[in-house]
Amino acid sequence: MAVVAGEVWPPVAGNIYCSMIDACQEMFDLRRADEWTAALSVWWNAQPDMVTFTGQCLVHRAEILHLRGAWPQAVEETRQACERFTHAADTYATGAAWYQQAELFRVGGDFPAAEGAYREANRWGHEPQPGLAMLWHAAGKSTAAEAAIRRVVGETTDRFRRAKLLPAYVEIILAIGDVPAARDAASELTEISSEYDMPALHAIAGHALGAVLLADGDAQGALVALRRAWNTWRDLNAPYEAARVRVLIALGCRALGDEDSATLELDAAGRVFRQLGATPELGRTDTLLRKQIDPAAHGLTGRELQVLRLVAAGKTNRAIASDRQAMFEAVRLQPGERVLDVGCGYATTTIEAAERVSPSGRAVGVDVSPAMLHVARQRVAAAGPDNIELVEADAQAYPFEPASFDAVISRFGTMFFEDPEAAFGSLARALRPGGRLAFACWQGPLQSEWVVVALGAAVKHVGRTPDLGSPDAPGPWAFADADRVTRLMQAGGFADVTLEPVTRPQRVGTDVDDVVRFVLSLPETRQLFAGLPQDVVAGAVDALHTAFAPYTGTHGVVMDATAWLVSGQTGRAAQRRRCRDPQRHRQPDRRRRLRRLHALAGGAAVHRRAGVRNPTRGRHPAARRNTDR
Repeated sequence: MAVVAGEVWPPVAGNIYCSMIDACQEMFDLRRADEWTAALSVWWNAQPDMVTFTGQCLVHRAEILHLRGAWPQAVEETRQACERFTHAADTYATGAAWYQQAELFRVGGDFPAAEGAYREANRWGHEPQPGLAMLWHAAGKSTAAEAAIRRVVGETTDRFRRAKLLPAYVEIILAIGDVPAARDAASELTEISSEYDMPALHAIAGHALGAVLLADGDAQGALVALRRAWNTWRDLNAPYEAARVRVLIALGCRALGDEDSATLELDAAGRVFRQLGATPELGRTDTLLRKQIDPAAHGLTGRELQVLRLVAAGKTNRAIASDRQAMFEAVRLQPGERVLDVGCGYATTTIEAAERVSPSGRAVGVDVSPAMLHVARQRVAAAGPDNIELVEADAQAYPFEPASFDAVISRFGTMFFEDPEAAFGSLARALRPGGRLAFACWQGPLQSEWVVVALGAAVKHVGRTPDLGSPDAPGPWAFADADRVTRLMQAGGFADVTLEPVTRPQRVGTDVDDVVRFVLSLPETRQLFAGLPQDVVAGAVDALHTAFAPYTGTHGVVMDATAWLVSGQTGRAAQRRRCRDPQRHRQPDRRRRLRRLHALAGGAAVHRRAGVRNPTRGRHPAARRNTDR
């Protein structure tokens, strides 16, 4: 074209070059951005006196060199750009040069230099986010990182700008344990990538989705998304991004018990980080490699060790089984039946239910989250079943056709009903006579080992207890009281109501630091520490680290959690509820709970079957942590 051929007046040509590169980078078209930057480099060599354009060229070249892994050259380009811009009046380009230099310092591990460069970028009018938030996150300043990234994402409406912010948002928000918020952000990235269909956007969205699925406990689904992201980054010749994805692939392999493959992935990622000089990521990779356990030392797999530990604690095979498997055993799906999945989330259980009722049966998944359903539809399309329908609706109020389902299932989605009696009534009407309902819900917090450990460390140290809130508010622990669940279900039209405890190992976090960040993010913890001297809070945080350390292993921090497997039927005379563990089901009142928490503060042992109500509603960070819905 005329610009490349040198037939256009230089100032106009410079504007065209920069506009084209900006447009390509704005739309994540990295291949064309690379081509235009190479052409601009040839052009500016012939225009040494055009300071602004040559400086912008250096910034664009630095961005491409950064992506390609040529970091020393990229740093030199940004240095030259900053020097050139001191003689120009382009404040935006000057800020962009400082920001790019800060990014290179951050990924290389020179945090003081990075923070200084981010501040220079801000001084020249360039938004220092998301890089500065990622720097604070890497430096352990989680509160500052969270506040900054939430602020900038909240005030940004442009789709492409949000696409540049959301990957950092997902990483930082996952680190503090807010999986639902990270899930929504990953879903938005998936929507943007589907709309604009650029390879880099698909890779970014796949990376974010894989990270969220890992946090949700769906390692298999995570690996599908992460493998695609890795292949795309490799094709784009982006070694740093590809290596970061490989670390997550390793964690997915490890979660599935494939330790050898996890080691291969970590080794490969570590070599790339070492070659690039990516010190922070190399340190993380080395730490993950050191956490592996040699099975030759005991001859057992990780899962066998889990089962052995649970059997030694007196658990039955039924209790050791996962809550999902136990739920499907209870509901007894048959080929040709219609099944409703309430709160289907990413459709993990919906897909399995569809397989169980195929070929002539049908599964309908219902959820209130359009973002989760967007991802669910993609997963259904990838899995291949054609007997699935996904509906955006509130199961409590949705007008289901009467007697249209043979069974209803739900995994950790029923505890958030505003009016549970009305919700159960709606589900009962949707079932045929003799239809079955089976769902999993959490028991009280003190049936979850991580809550016991956290309370035992923090409450004992600070000498006071958190506000327990209303015992019946919607939230993760709303169905802890078996008597209440039975009354609600019977009032809704169910009979033969049975509650059975199911204990499962739960991955609370990747390591102790991750778990402590999660605990500190909870509203109850913030309320507990409010107004306390800094040395007292610091001592409590140290106590949390010490308390969680013994639970760290090759799969991260793994602790027991106990759920109720609840089942019932329609169309029969109500019978007295059966609870197979009658000594466990009755939850103490508020005063008894307070006494037990005060016993914690005094160092006494706590009966693990006491119930604690969660004072928050809806999107509490603990609500869905590590549940593969």
